[in-house]
Amino acid sequence: MSLLGELQKIFNTDNIDLVVLNKAPLPIQYSATSGILLFSNNHEKRTDFDEYVRKYYIDCLPIYREYREEFLKRLREVKMQNG
Repeated sequence: MSLLGELQKIFNTDNIDLVVLNKAPLPIQYSATSGILLFSNNHEKRTDFDEYVRKYYIDCLPIYREYREEFLKRLREVKMQNG
């Protein structure tokens, strides 16, 4: 059985998202650094990862905000055009 299958069985739910965190998009990585830690087998690597993600996310935050605002603006324009 897969890890996801095991977790679904343990928690008795299919509502579980499992991602490879170091390959996930930056916003997901950042969100995970503020969540509840379930397991870590290497404290130093984990804290290095957390520090890197937080710094990089803060650096990229203005870009994410600008992208989001532009995206929402275009959605409003399309909605207005389509009535």
